[in-house]
Amino acid sequence: MTNRAHARDFVRRDPHRPGYHFLPPANWMNDPNGFIQWRGEYHLFYQYNPAGPWHGHIHWGHAVSKDLVHWQHLPIALAPTPGGPDEEGCWSGCAVDDNGTPTLVYTGVHTGVHPQVVCLATGDSDMRTWRKDPANPVIAEPPAHIRHRTGGHFRDPFVWRENGRWEMLIAAKIENKGSVILHYRSDDLRQWEYMGTFLEGDVRQIYPFWTGTMWECPNLVDFGEQRSLIFSVQANPRDHLYVVHYTGPYRDGRLHARQQGILVYGGYFYAAHVARVADGRHILWAWLKEGRSEAACQQAGWAGILSLPLELTLGEDGEPRLTPARELTKLRRVHRRFAGHLPEDAIRWDTAGGSLEIVARFAPPTGEVGVVVLAAPDGSEETRIVYRPELAQLYLETNDSSLAEDVDKNVQVAPLALASGEELELRIFVDQSVVEIFTNRACLMGRVYPTRSDSVGIRLIAGPGATGPVTLDVWHLVPNTLFVV
Repeated sequence: MTNRAHARDFVRRDPHRPGYHFLPPANWMNDPNGFIQWRGEYHLFYQYNPAGPWHGHIHWGHAVSKDLVHWQHLPIALAPTPGGPDEEGCWSGCAVDDNGTPTLVYTGVHTGVHPQVVCLATGDSDMRTWRKDPANPVIAEPPAHIRHRTGGHFRDPFVWRENGRWEMLIAAKIENKGSVILHYRSDDLRQWEYMGTFLEGDVRQIYPFWTGTMWECPNLVDFGEQRSLIFSVQANPRDHLYVVHYTGPYRDGRLHARQQGILVYGGYFYAAHVARVADGRHILWAWLKEGRSEAACQQAGWAGILSLPLELTLGEDGEPRLTPARELTKLRRVHRRFAGHLPEDAIRWDTAGGSLEIVARFAPPTGEVGVVVLAAPDGSEETRIVYRPELAQLYLETNDSSLAEDVDKNVQVAPLALASGEELELRIFVDQSVVEIFTNRACLMGRVYPTRSDSVGIRLIAGPGATGPVTLDVWHLVPNTLFVV
């Protein structure tokens, strides 16, 4: 057995390794990059370190799929070039169709006064072979007015076509002031004209959320008259990460944001990347960081996964909405259903499993309701998903999720105000160490690491005053179906 095959076999035995979320065969993964539909196939790229489960020496990993759920890993697309503008790493970017030529636009990292630059690579017709452009870097430094005030932060190009020309957003930083997203324009992807500031932040802004010291991975999503600027707020990366949106009309090259908010709650969802596919849907991926120690990741041989593929739409209230991609239903197998009435009826399945999709529907809540997942029969380990109507909040409580000491144990909260008489729906995806929750409006995600092999149970929560009908649908999702080596 080769060393690579041995490594794959080793990490597969990790009970915390997800079965149907996308992740590389082993080692480190972070941001999704360059998602694109090309000649009937979906191509997904991602930040990858082939040397081990830590962030460093970043390459672009590459996989292909015909249906968004069954993936084949391909050879690495981009690797650092010694002595080149990306010698220290090929960091985040995007993929575009340049008149029939697949083109990657990415961040090159190197040593120098301005260590982060914009580079290009072009692919052959089946996107298996990539060549770096001889013009690299196509943008060698930030614009003059902030050139020596960025602290080296100038990255994550996002490119789209508008009125026959290429447009680009780049994330940067102005030291002692805050984040800034810069706007560029080009006719050929190689000669870029700086158009000005697209959006500027302020480290003093704390409402409706703290905008952090650096914005990353900007994406501009076109909903017609409305657009959403989506970017990731770099706060304390070891504690809390989040993705936000600024949404409003787009006129004369400017976004007139009327609404802003957090896209997904929980602190693990980051570096969202969006692309429009042939049927008109906007598909979004994000990185889900680990919630365990670096030593545990080293021992496991892998770190980081991607979220489920998500459909991004604009709600009637003008707020972006995320729902799991419809293709995920292909993973459903064994189905169990419960229908009852709270508080008279109860449900508890101690052997439900660790790779599940759960849909729980509650009558308009009159008291605390929810679902417990990944529960041990004696309750020594369990993860609670609870809605408290008096607070209009959804909770992901992981403080009892694991007996291990080196994993995150916390309570994450998402606002969720239901209208009068509105039913509560919780659509929950459980995948070994991942919990993704989609509700009427809010999304909440987390990481959990139960230690017991029998921590696979589920049950309903019905607090004092909770009454009314409830249904619970549970599907076993096929382990490893999404992961084809």
